[in-house]
Order: sequence, then C-alpha cells, then structure tokens
Amino acid sequence: MKLFACDHCGNTLYFENAVCERCGHQLGYIPERNALVSLVEAGGTWSTPAFPGESYVFCANARFGACNWLVPAAAGGDVYC
Repeated sequence: MKLFACDHCGNTLYFENAVCERCGHQLGYIPERNALVSLVEAGGTWSTPAFPGESYVFCANARFGACNWLVPAAAGGDVYC
C-alpha cells in the first residue's frame, strides 16, 4: 500500500483519507500526478500549495462519499474521474 504525506503538516496519509487527521485540511487525489494533496477552496474550485496555479474540482461521485479524485476545473469539462 502506498503511503502519502500531508504537504501541509507532514502527517502520514492513506489513499482513502479525505481529511488530514492532524491538521484538518481537506485532501484530494490528483491521478495525473499520483499525489494526495491538501486543498484550499476558492470560489467553488480547489487549489493546492503543492501545484500552484492549478485549479481542480472533485469528481461528481465525491458528493456520495465514493471518490476523492480531483479533475481539472474547466468550463464544460468532465466532472467524473
């Protein structure tokens, strides 16, 4: 099993984590980068200090608690991972 580290506080993270248990940051998985990252919400999209300048939205299945994957925020873009 691959482990990740919170890019905000360094806590060990598991793929299934949606929130860092130490610092409380929302987490999301970016499949193109194989990275589980801490997130900051801004105007309905999410960004991460790990990859500045990139905006994401959660996969539409996140609202059911079934997915933590992020997709690039783009007008008319795909909302499923």
